[in-house]
Amino acid sequence: MIKKTALLSLSLGMLILLWGCPYKSNVALGDAIEKTQQRMMGSWVPEGEVAYENPSYYTIDAYDTTRYAIEHFQYNKDEGGYTSKNYVGHTTYLDGLMFMNMVESGTKEYLMHRIDFVPAGLVLYQVTDNIDEKFDSSEKMREFFQKNMRLSFFYNKEEVSLVKKPK
Repeated sequence: MIKKTALLSLSLGMLILLWGCPYKSNVALGDAIEKTQQRMMGSWVPEGEVAYENPSYYTIDAYDTTRYAIEHFQYNKDEGGYTSKNYVGHTTYLDGLMFMNMVESGTKEYLMHRIDFVPAGLVLYQVTDNIDEKFDSSEKMREFFQKNMRLSFFYNKEEVSLVKKPK
């Protein structure tokens, strides 16, 4: 059992390292004007972790009419329980693609993800942190995204498929 737990912890750690960090920006891709969507609400678990005893997972609720309250839970075996990070996010659509602008509690930088709806749930694509460009306006950032968002280098290699968390 200890070997299985250690292997699981190592696997999760490697997944986090491989997944990398999303692009961070001092400006959002757009203002929080798009209404929240009911289909985003709920608890979501990475598809590959559904069978785990203590999977990581996200809860998404409406923060207000245009923003989401997002909480990311990860199991900490040393503490014997879950730890969490809190975010407030809003969506911006560009040419039919939905991007989530997320700010972690206590910070001012936006983390950028693309979210696709699929029949099984959601797919998260992190905008790569290898982008060197910094933007001082949402308009300039949108122009850059529209020019590059369909290119493979624009996202980290690992995508995360999320399904509704089993009860």
